[in-house]
Amino acid sequence: MSDRSALLSPCGLRWGAAFVVTLLTSTAAHAQVVQAEPLVPIAPVVPAAASPREAQITLQLVIDTSGAVESALESSRLPADTPDAFVVAAVDAAKAVRFAPSTRDGRAIRSRIEYVVVFHAPPVGAPAPSSSVPVPPPAVPLPVPNAPIASIAPIAPAPRGEPKETVDVRGKAWASPRGLGDIRVDRETLTASPRQQTSEMLSAAPGFFVDHEDGEGLGNDVYLRGFDLDNGSGIEMKVGEVPINIPLHIHGQGYADANFIIPEVVRSIRVLEGPYDPRQGDSAIVGSALFDLGVAERGYELRTTYGSFNQARVVGIAAPEQANDETFAAFSLRETQGFGEDRAAKSASINAQYGTDLGDRDHLRVLATAYAATAALPGVVRQDDLNAGRIGYYDAYPTFNSYYPANCAPNNASCVQPAQGVSSARVILESELDHTLEGGGNVEVAPWLMWTNFLSRQNYTGSLNSSNLQPALNSLGDLWQLTNVETAGGITGRFHAPPMHFGKFVEVAVEPGVSIRVGHTEQGKDLVNPADLEPWDYRTRYGLDTLDLAG
Repeated sequence: MSDRSALLSPCGLRWGAAFVVTLLTSTAAHAQVVQAEPLVPIAPVVPAAASPREAQITLQLVIDTSGAVESALESSRLPADTPDAFVVAAVDAAKAVRFAPSTRDGRAIRSRIEYVVVFHAPPVGAPAPSSSVPVPPPAVPLPVPNAPIASIAPIAPAPRGEPKETVDVRGKAWASPRGLGDIRVDRETLTASPRQQTSEMLSAAPGFFVDHEDGEGLGNDVYLRGFDLDNGSGIEMKVGEVPINIPLHIHGQGYADANFIIPEVVRSIRVLEGPYDPRQGDSAIVGSALFDLGVAERGYELRTTYGSFNQARVVGIAAPEQANDETFAAFSLRETQGFGEDRAAKSASINAQYGTDLGDRDHLRVLATAYAATAALPGVVRQDDLNAGRIGYYDAYPTFNSYYPANCAPNNASCVQPAQGVSSARVILESELDHTLEGGGNVEVAPWLMWTNFLSRQNYTGSLNSSNLQPALNSLGDLWQLTNVETAGGITGRFHAPPMHFGKFVEVAVEPGVSIRVGHTEQGKDLVNPADLEPWDYRTRYGLDTLDLAG
């Protein structure tokens, strides 16, 4: 082959299915969640030793299935110099009131809500109320400032003495939006345009285009803000607090493959289009994609689909109704023959997560995932061979795409293995502890461990290579083999202080934090013989220790 010949890659076509048939339907229905509301307005008593004043005390209330208040904790106070006596009075008033419990599909559930207890100053010239007389201003439940924008319902004015409409505030608290480039793709949007692979879900966000040139096991190519990001390099990806990007991957620095995440358990995706948030990592060259996992539709589900190119997929989800949205276990199996020769692929993934309250102030979330995938790759074909009709556009050169194992007879086609292909695996363990402080604010600590294994073999150049080790050796082809095995661990810690208010329009919040990632990588880049896949020339063999520290 001549390296001057034009090369074509038939891998650039997107995978498609002409039809999909659902064989097993879900046993879970769309969950209708109604948030708890007090049966009577909460009437706090003005503290006897305090002067009447305007004050708002935001409380986190845990309501059990009978409507009783299990716990009430201060989340914030306004103004910031409001005496502690008002907080005590607000907590006492909230605990004395019975609630209509939150419900999911009409069934009472234990829930956590935020409620704002309001103290009103008496009108000018009016006598101060006695401490024994309760003041009956409305207790106003408000949306959490850090709640997803898409989940915040409009709050209409309510008559005096009645609470305003509330919204569901369950789930992970994200940072408040930082501009037009801070976007949250909610579950409703993801369901409206389903995808079989998680990376392709990013296409639902403005400015994103995601393609998949190859089969399972390789990260998608991502286009964002005009940047062409090969295999996700250049965009930070996280699941929970675990960074998906691998800093020094043999396939490219910052390599990211998010397809181990099962699309059906993605509760939302926060997209930051730009590197402007100080919490972003060093892979956020053009932006970030943060995956939040959870299953709102509780129940047990098993579904399977079949489509063109013999694509078959089975998904199972277990989401017990008595557990919260964070708790689930799911598996996914997928197999396809691809849209041409040597494009078969298969994968298996398991995602499990558990969330629970350890007490009034502590919440624990634990995540575990396991993933394995393999796919055949067709490599490249020469333009002159295609023009002369010696090979088809969807064909592949057999010299580079099959070999006979040592124990395989030459005439036994059933045991021929693809010489070009990719295989990958990933295991993740993560836990996150969120502690709410007495004076407001919270502390988050999230340690994690991750192991990844990657191997690819492909004819990238279409030209012949000589040996660096033995220059006199006749070339055995240009089949490259890339390997990358990494074991990594890290921890993220963050303290979010209660916001401080200066006047009516200025709010300042302090959030110091630290992130640590350590890893060890074994990687190689070799030329291998297509006949037996044995290396005949070594180009790269490294053992690398990495340390990332950010504050």
